[in-house]
Amino acid sequence: MPKLEYAGEVCEGNAKLVKQLETVQMTAAKKILRCLSTTSNTVLRAELGMHPLKTNRDMRKLNWQYKVKSMPKQRLPAIVDRAVWEKVTKGRAGIRWDGVVEKVWKDIRGNQGEIMSAGKFGRYKAKVEESIERRERLAQRNKVESEKHFEIYGGLREGLGMKTYLHGPMDFAKTLKLRFRVGDLDMPERRKRYTSSREEGEVGAQVCPCGKAIESRTHIVSECEIYKTERDVLEEEMRETDECEMEEFNTMNSSEKTIAILGDRWWPQEAKQEGDKISKKFIYNVWKQRNERPIVGGVSIRSRNGVPSRNGRVVNGQMTKASNN
Repeated sequence: MPKLEYAGEVCEGNAKLVKQLETVQMTAAKKILRCLSTTSNTVLRAELGMHPLKTNRDMRKLNWQYKVKSMPKQRLPAIVDRAVWEKVTKGRAGIRWDGVVEKVWKDIRGNQGEIMSAGKFGRYKAKVEESIERRERLAQRNKVESEKHFEIYGGLREGLGMKTYLHGPMDFAKTLKLRFRVGDLDMPERRKRYTSSREEGEVGAQVCPCGKAIESRTHIVSECEIYKTERDVLEEEMRETDECEMEEFNTMNSSEKTIAILGDRWWPQEAKQEGDKISKKFIYNVWKQRNERPIVGGVSIRSRNGVPSRNGRVVNGQMTKASNN
């Protein structure tokens, strides 16, 4: 996004402006992927292999610093860099560029002296990118580990980078798989983040239509008897793929099976593309079967911004309204 990053080497802006720029980037990404507005920015960036705009600005600042330090002394940027950084006019102090760059070095926890002495610009740039990539991976891991609803996503362990299942034009199957992976589905594990504990505590509010467990991604993908036919078709197609280790798959618990189906680490390299097609087909069929059934205790109406609404639900075969008392 060139216009959003214009003059990023020397301009940072205040916290409000920085937040607005990040919002523009993520709003565009969510519209392209047909995600809900509440989809986590952290996991969405991990799926796309996309860094925050701040990361790109940080990298450009450090690269510009190296170029300035290497310039002939008569060049204006080099003259300014050698000058004393101080406030020369009255009024509120501005943001010092050297202070911003120093903060970036502290954030990436890089050895400034060692990296600056890397020699040619190509080696310096590679070391800077490595340090910033390490910072982004650590930030993502901390975010995923701190939120309980990212448990399945954390189990995928696919790191940062554009995921292969997103290649090509977006369609409903890709969007649905994305929502399964990041947990943006109309299920209790997501609804409880937007409703009060009183509402989620109502009888049947979290129970799967099978009546045997709380509805969750793990339950409907690996356990629920309602989707046994779809699951049997999935396993049959997996057996027909020679590279799949079905003995290993059958020894997994429900959570591990869910992660194997939604991710690509379990699939052999030769079968990843075929495995992606199989998993998308299975997820689509399961979700279609789920939506054709009565939503027992679930949400039946959504609000305009995609957040679940409590305007009505089916409990014991009767439509009820949320109480304001």
